[in-house]
Amino acid sequence: MPPKRPRTLAREAARDAQKLTEAKAKLAAIEAGGSPERPIEVASASLVEPRALHFACLACDGALELVDHRVRHEGSALLRELVVQCKRCSRRRTVWVRVVQVKLH
Repeated sequence: MPPKRPRTLAREAARDAQKLTEAKAKLAAIEAGGSPERPIEVASASLVEPRALHFACLACDGALELVDHRVRHEGSALLRELVVQCKRCSRRRTVWVRVVQVKLH
């Protein structure tokens, strides 16, 4: 069998990279911060944005920047929805965060 052409190899690599990114997105959706049902819990509102920006891009592992920050009321709790975007490839992702009150003795 003749060797594969460079273009064929490039298409195969692109498909593999796309499959890997989709698998990472599925995994991120079930991790803490990936859905409203499983938000990241922080002790202070000042930690919300730094915690959301701590993640890396799912597609290229690039740094993220904040695009939008919304607050949702769920009963007595506030749930933060942060939309972050990769600085390198512009892929967007939503991170969910809840501020919890630390009870002192």
